[in-house]
Amino acid sequence: MAQHGTYEIVCKTTYQRYIGSTWRATGFEGRWRDHQGRLRSGKHRNRPLQAAWNLYGESDFYFRILDVLPADKELCLAQEQFYFDRCTPSVLFNVRLTAAGKSLGIRSRPYKHAVPMSQQQKDKIRSTMKGVKKSPQHIAAVREGMRRAAAAREAARLDARSAASDPQQTLPT
Repeated sequence: MAQHGTYEIVCKTTYQRYIGSTWRATGFEGRWRDHQGRLRSGKHRNRPLQAAWNLYGESDFYFRILDVLPADKELCLAQEQFYFDRCTPSVLFNVRLTAAGKSLGIRSRPYKHAVPMSQQQKDKIRSTMKGVKKSPQHIAAVREGMRRAAAAREAARLDARSAASDPQQTLPT
């Protein structure tokens, strides 16, 4: 019998994670197989997760069960939202931090037709900002943001390390 609930897919190198939930008949194993199939074929809807998979390889990822719950869509989505609210966005691969399922019609890729900037465009922006004096408030805000991001990465690293040491909660790749 399939188990249902919330799960995460974790990159061992960056400690970033994709959080999801399953309430359908296939359960965790079916959901993990679905993610693996899409990632292996290069067609996963989550671009940041796909990019990391392509960069670090399949062996750098593992699937971990967070909560085993009844096969109830609302309960699974509520628990998924709990994890979104608890995590710092910088440690998540998730593009949309709202546990909506597919039924709400929210597009997960709002910049589908965006074109990456050329090196010439980047250099032009860089040259216009060169020598611009930053206010003490701006500098303090940037430092605080960097401190928070570092703390979030460290917390994610520790979470991933503890998850990796619990073999009963991970599924094989």
